[in-house]
Amino acid sequence: MLTEWLRHFADPVNPHVNSTELSPRYMPWYWLLTYVGLLFNLDSTDLMALSAVANYVLIVIGLYLFLKDYFRDPWAPLIGFIVIFFFWGVSWNWSNLYHLRSFFYVAGFPSSFVFAVSLFSFALVLKLLRRDGSVIAMSALLCALSALMFVSHPLTGVFGITACGLLALTESAESLATRLLTIAALALGALLAELWPYFSVWKLALGLYGSGAEQWFVDAEPIGVLERLRSGVWQHIFYNPRLILTIFGPTLLGLPICLWLLARREHRFIVFGAALMAIPYVAHPLVEVPLAHRFILFVAFFLQLAIVWAILQVIDAWNSRPRPSHARTLLGSVLGVIGVLLVFNIALLSIEFGGRTLNPKTLQIVDKTARLPDGLNVVELYTKLTEPLPEDAVVLSTPVDGWPLPTVKGKVVSLFHENPMVIDQEERYFRTSAFFDENMPDEERASLVVKYEPTHLLLNGEPAQPSLAAWLIEHAEQVAMVGTYRMYRLLPSATENAAEESSSESVASVGATSVPKEAAVEGRRESAKELAVADADFVDPAGAAVSQTGDLPVVSQEFEEVAVAGKFGAPIAEPLIVPPYPDADTPLPAELAAP
Repeated sequence: MLTEWLRHFADPVNPHVNSTELSPRYMPWYWLLTYVGLLFNLDSTDLMALSAVANYVLIVIGLYLFLKDYFRDPWAPLIGFIVIFFFWGVSWNWSNLYHLRSFFYVAGFPSSFVFAVSLFSFALVLKLLRRDGSVIAMSALLCALSALMFVSHPLTGVFGITACGLLALTESAESLATRLLTIAALALGALLAELWPYFSVWKLALGLYGSGAEQWFVDAEPIGVLERLRSGVWQHIFYNPRLILTIFGPTLLGLPICLWLLARREHRFIVFGAALMAIPYVAHPLVEVPLAHRFILFVAFFLQLAIVWAILQVIDAWNSRPRPSHARTLLGSVLGVIGVLLVFNIALLSIEFGGRTLNPKTLQIVDKTARLPDGLNVVELYTKLTEPLPEDAVVLSTPVDGWPLPTVKGKVVSLFHENPMVIDQEERYFRTSAFFDENMPDEERASLVVKYEPTHLLLNGEPAQPSLAAWLIEHAEQVAMVGTYRMYRLLPSATENAAEESSSESVASVGATSVPKEAAVEGRRESAKELAVADADFVDPAGAAVSQTGDLPVVSQEFEEVAVAGKFGAPIAEPLIVPPYPDADTPLPAELAAP
């Protein structure tokens, strides 16, 4: 997105694919970064590094301002920093997960920026409730921050705005009017976010872009609870008890502390915040909630606040006079746990900086760059591959291989990370994956070139299929090779003998099986992302893609098994679609798999 904005600041188009639709990543923070990049001649990689540093500084300052005022304890900011960044197990690299080793991957993301703004907003709400300054000025600023959070990252914006409202309801205030003013400022900001010119925030949040409107509003017979449970929606990693324990680790200590606070009727913001954020996560296996799995990361924040409170109680016990007999033991235990976690996190970071990573699923250390050419990282690899390409190149590749390319130069035909504003993304995804299949006829390959107008083709390794190898010899010219990665320029002959219109049967037959249309319609809410739309002309009013025979094309059994883990709700820019081609059993390289 930054690359596209740097090139066409006044009139950007889609930053990743050759499409007229925009992207929900055109947000104010990146707009400001782009302006800085234009002033100082920085590229997108430089700007992401700048964003990471700035977001980190903002989060640290936000933690200091909020925790100092909320707990009214000078130790709170330091304890909060340690708990939020170090009290984790072996985590995935995921947005909204602020484990120290994960934060190196996601620090520059919009979610990190909005988390920082949320912390500033929490501190502002406390000042507003206590009338610590100009009420009018603070209300206007809170309104602006509310709009900024919602526009910049709607999911984290929901967390920030909701938590601010909860603070207004649970913390002491000078008057009822002050509470109402605070809530009104938050609500007005969320409404004003709709004025952002690049996309509709509310359409994005409600899943109304692309197939989302069909999923949410044109379903006369919603899927039942038992069907949802059988669909495998709960198979996401954040619903796996063992992985939850592995990833969240010490953060889960906050759960019994929250129960203790509930019994004592203290810190209702922490207790109710954890409960409120848990509702979408708990409800999703029964009733669809967009991106419900991510809400458990917001639950983690409140659990960590509970741990901060508990540690502060231990410090208070140590400082009290007379000192309780158990204070020494408790403080020693707390310092011991913190010391162990510091050593553990330093060990994890040393592994990461060594080009490896500790996989939370297998608890084995794996080489992140094993499938990349020796000595190169992802940016260096794709910089070399794209050197011969013009700036406006369109590259046809599998969604996995083409994922990092737009960051450096050019665009791709099909996205790996989902953009809900691209209406035909499922069709693009299916067709480009099918292009590399042995059973794809040459005329169908040519028709895809005509349809999406790629100028180049990227392939990782020698073509495994004889038909594709023969097609490349006749219709493409190799222009770059780095390790096993090959970049081809498509020749004019690549469009010869193209079929007038790709039939749904011919595309769907590529490694496909089928399921009855009725079953597809019944389960489509959970499978919108992974449905392989065979042809845009064959989409029924309910949103299920059907072939001329009335059956729903499904890419392959392997794809179905992999895609089950991606069934988590309406399409709000969630990047977990796993391509089945060229090899469904081959995982994405760990370095590429970082968010």
